[in-house]
Amino acid sequence: MIENTEIIFDQFLNIDTLSGNNDDNLQRKIFTKYQPAHYQFLEYLYQRYPFSNNDCLVDFGAGKGRPLIMAAYYGCKHIIAYELDEVRAKMINDNIIKFKDKFNLDFQYEIFC
Repeated sequence: MIENTEIIFDQFLNIDTLSGNNDDNLQRKIFTKYQPAHYQFLEYLYQRYPFSNNDCLVDFGAGKGRPLIMAAYYGCKHIIAYELDEVRAKMINDNIIKFKDKFNLDFQYEIFC
């Protein structure tokens, strides 16, 4: 069961990173169970260790981009995603575009697949 907090954060950030959403396609070349990081943990982490202007966050196995998008929300100016699954890499890109459209924050991003 998905916690209400996870749904609320996704809606606020204008993204879709919930587990189960568009994640059961077994036709993929690579399939691993998607397990998103909890928003409360990411908030704690990024508040405890704030980003400076030169910081870059790299996420290997980036899933749908939740830690990256939260990092951008908390001031990280450069985020990089490495994701082997092409379907998830597209989800990351779509999520970042929707997030940028809502918040108009100044950050750079790269996605490698």
